[in-house]
Amino acid sequence: MDLNVETRFENGYAVVRPSGEIDLSTVEQFREVLRELIIRGHAHVLVDMDDIDFIDSLGFGVLVAARRKARAFNGSLGIVCSAERVLRLFKVTALDRVFTITASVSEQPALPGAELMRTESPAEDDASA
Repeated sequence: MDLNVETRFENGYAVVRPSGEIDLSTVEQFREVLRELIIRGHAHVLVDMDDIDFIDSLGFGVLVAARRKARAFNGSLGIVCSAERVLRLFKVTALDRVFTITASVSEQPALPGAELMRTESPAEDDASA
């Protein structure tokens, strides 16, 4: 199955919304989206997992590594999810103790200076490089 990843900016966060499956065949695409956001200065990331059909251990590994990278850039990585089937996976793997998980983006506190943050997509950053 394919993976589609949408990115938007809200309350100072880069909100990444993957849909489809995160597995061996799509994990690199997912990793690259998160990596590019963080190294381009969008270190506060929320991953909205509500449209994920499946995620394997490689996908969870990407989330853990991205959280580590975001923290290295003085940022954060949180999870947005209200889908019980996905929340169960976070609980079974004990990753619900690692990540802050909220049911919606609006439950995350707005970051200081959020109204001043850029709202362009990462692709637009490439055009100015």
